[in-house]
Amino acid sequence: MQSVAPLQPLAPLEMPVKPGPGQVLLYVVLSEVENMTISETLALLVEMGYQPELRYRQWKDESSTLQTSLYAVLKDEQHGPTTEIDSEYLAEELETLWNHIQPDLAVRCPRGLPKKSAGVAA
Repeated sequence: MQSVAPLQPLAPLEMPVKPGPGQVLLYVVLSEVENMTISETLALLVEMGYQPELRYRQWKDESSTLQTSLYAVLKDEQHGPTTEIDSEYLAEELETLWNHIQPDLAVRCPRGLPKKSAGVAA
């Protein structure tokens, strides 16, 4: 009998722990939203004009219990890896989302720090 390897998740569906250099993510942590169900949250995001992409992250907590978080990614942008992203970028979108989704900490917009350019010695 032939053994079958377990199905490995597709990397594009896994949520990164932190964005890469120049990457901007705008997402909702669906497993943290308290004022709506996941279905209601996704319907709201679509109504607001987004096309949410579902991603997940799994990890083991301090007691070795497998934990899972579900995310609705609204934007996953790659800017120049050495470019600093303006802190006000996406501020209006964040404010709008915070007005609908509770707690507002379920809406996140991390930015990857720019790569430091190699200095040239004089």
